[in-house]
Amino acid sequence: MAVGALLSGIYASSPPTAMQVDSPSCASASQGSAASTTVKEATSATAATPSTYPIQTPSNEVDSADAPAKEERVDDVASRVAPDPAADVDESGFGRDHPLHQVLANQPAKKLLRRLQAPGPLLVTFGSTAMSDFILNWIAHVKRLPPPNNAYVVAALDKPLLQLCEQNDLPGVALAAQDGLLQDKGYFRADEKKFVRMGEIKVDLIRALVAAKYHVLVSDADVVLFRDPWPFLIEGLASNSDLKRRVAAMVRADVLTTTDCIDEQEDTQRRRWLMDKEFNTGVLFFRGSNNSLAILDRWKKQLLEEKGQGLYINDQAVFNRAFHNLGPPRPLSVPNADPSEPKSSHEFWDDVNTRSVYHMTQVADVPSDSTIGVLPMVEFINGHSFFVAKLHNKYGVEPVALHATYQFGDNAEYSYGKRERLRSAGLWLVDDDEYYTKASKLLVVKGDLLQGFHAVPNQSAEYDGGIDIHMEADALQRRRLRDAFAIALTLGRTLVLPVIHCYCDRYWWLLHECRMPGAERMDLPYDCPLDHIFEPSRWYQANLDFRPRAFLDDPRQKEIASHTPRATLPKTCFCRRSDPPDCEQGQWQRLSGVGPAMEDWEKQVVRARVVDVDVELLDSFCWNIPKNVLLRIQQAFLMRVGLCSKERNIIPPDWKPEKHPLNCSWGYADTRELSQEEIQQRRQDAATYTTTQ
Repeated sequence: MAVGALLSGIYASSPPTAMQVDSPSCASASQGSAASTTVKEATSATAATPSTYPIQTPSNEVDSADAPAKEERVDDVASRVAPDPAADVDESGFGRDHPLHQVLANQPAKKLLRRLQAPGPLLVTFGSTAMSDFILNWIAHVKRLPPPNNAYVVAALDKPLLQLCEQNDLPGVALAAQDGLLQDKGYFRADEKKFVRMGEIKVDLIRALVAAKYHVLVSDADVVLFRDPWPFLIEGLASNSDLKRRVAAMVRADVLTTTDCIDEQEDTQRRRWLMDKEFNTGVLFFRGSNNSLAILDRWKKQLLEEKGQGLYINDQAVFNRAFHNLGPPRPLSVPNADPSEPKSSHEFWDDVNTRSVYHMTQVADVPSDSTIGVLPMVEFINGHSFFVAKLHNKYGVEPVALHATYQFGDNAEYSYGKRERLRSAGLWLVDDDEYYTKASKLLVVKGDLLQGFHAVPNQSAEYDGGIDIHMEADALQRRRLRDAFAIALTLGRTLVLPVIHCYCDRYWWLLHECRMPGAERMDLPYDCPLDHIFEPSRWYQANLDFRPRAFLDDPRQKEIASHTPRATLPKTCFCRRSDPPDCEQGQWQRLSGVGPAMEDWEKQVVRARVVDVDVELLDSFCWNIPKNVLLRIQQAFLMRVGLCSKERNIIPPDWKPEKHPLNCSWGYADTRELSQEEIQQRRQDAATYTTTQ
């Protein structure tokens, strides 16, 4: 979709009802890393009342001569953000001695910073033009937060995005010196060198904002904020005594990170609150403190050192290597925090106990009183825990932030997998009205795609045949989806995807009990994301017209559908009653709008925006479909992925793929076209079925 179309309508209705693979699951860090509104309206709330938080400033608050004094008010901030024309300034627009002198800020950003009192909370996301729609989605969710807690800036990694922010009144900033990266509009994750350089720019820009005394919560553009994160980060904002006790240490930490761990039982005091697990820098908090500046300097120094050694690096991997060596655990002492408080009903965390943060006693170049902690993993949830294991539903916890990690389906052009996941959960807020009006005729499958499939839930946990069950279930669903698309294409309708089930997780290494290691308590089967068994990009390349299930719940779709009755395809259109069926080829053509409808039910089907088809009838669709149409479906469904299990593989210490090939099951079975032979067989089966009833 064009950026211009996205900018014309950030959707801002009531909050949704629904509630890449970046690194391995829960391995120890020492084991390695694995309705609509305009954009201008969407940002207007951020320029409202200045922050008046009852913040108790930490003793190591930035106190350089260049930073404003603690008593500085909004007008004083305005004077330092908008420098005197006669002052010694550089191209950034700030004074050369100002902490933000390396930052280019557009007019909306300067306006915001004039109003935002420092020290104060500031949300930041990074991105390039290639990720502009993700950035707009991030903004749309931020706008739903209560002001002034939704103050934000977009850190642009290329000039076109900075210009886009300026043109649409979005607060945008960039580094004054970003080398040639500013000229590039690419998807940086697909380019290792640019991705590494992006990490350096990210650290430099965060440092500049922290030096200006802002408390910075930085998140990737594929993050969704469900509710206000600041009560977990800033003292005095927690609304109840239980939360105050839980965050008593976190609100004093210099740095708080999130985790890639997917095992919720690791998120306990006994396990040091995930401190020994993989950090994820996609959501990362820095307090406006001198200690935070030292931590950022250490991060940047290690980035440059490893880059000079020619190592494959990214900012997250370096962050983990730099800050996991903390020495003996020494939690921050918090006054009035009683660790003997009774535990909550949650089995995996001490809900009303204080969550510890830890001193960085053995990190080079960092003061020993600097503190770091990990945000709670179900409230600041990663992609596997949200989309696959659904821990927030399991424990009845509303997330604060979702980071769409552990996903597949991206390519060098675009992040198709992430977008489909967010759409499927009703969290993609930037589809314009055309997305809803263009799909004027819908086909909906009624019933479960696995209807008639018999397998014991969680059976794969007991033996290594779970992958075989998964493949059998996939073959049935794949065939039924093929026929659903064939019917939709015959009728000129858009297919609303039914729920797809998986009996095995998708993982890039060895599954354990058909699950990603760390998620062994996850129930099987689960409602799996599209990218677990399909490549979403292929569907777009084949021009398959589809919508996620959440599409039916969108108010705009409901409004359009309310003007026409809903219809159902009758059984007479399928090979279930006679041979040949009562529904002739000409009747299918009339149902697609080619020629006048003759029967009343035909007219109802043609007029209806939503037409249902029972899942049991998908196996009985037996009309000849043009070969080129079926070929489109076949090409879109192509998928090659290996499912390898610990149960079937013993990995020696000196394992090398060329010497020790893995014993894997390879999916998925090619989806055959609906051939003449299969059509004839279905007709014969239908005739046999009819005579035996």
